[in-house]
Amino acid sequence: MASKMQIQRLVRFSAYFVQSNGTQLVVAEYDNNRALLSDSFPTANFEPADVVLGQSDFRGATANDDDQDGIEDANPTNRTIFGPSDLLITGNQLLLADTGNHRILVFDGQ
Repeated sequence: MASKMQIQRLVRFSAYFVQSNGTQLVVAEYDNNRALLSDSFPTANFEPADVVLGQSDFRGATANDDDQDGIEDANPTNRTIFGPSDLLITGNQLLLADTGNHRILVFDGQ
């Protein structure tokens, strides 16, 4: 139940952080340092996401916390995010602005 509550609680939610390709929906959460991906467009309120990017599970929220101990690690990895601020779905790729780490992350899709 705790993980579902975390999924439902979006922080600093903005339309600028939402992207869809007509089938999938991606929401970037700046303060939770993650992006949530739904493989199908939600048809009801509070439907949980299918995938979380930037954290190992839906409860994590610490920036650059690769070992998921709740403490920010010294360096980012290819699995961590720090303050995502924008995203774009183009073709079969998701481009995510990882603002706190001054980089763009590219995720290949299906």
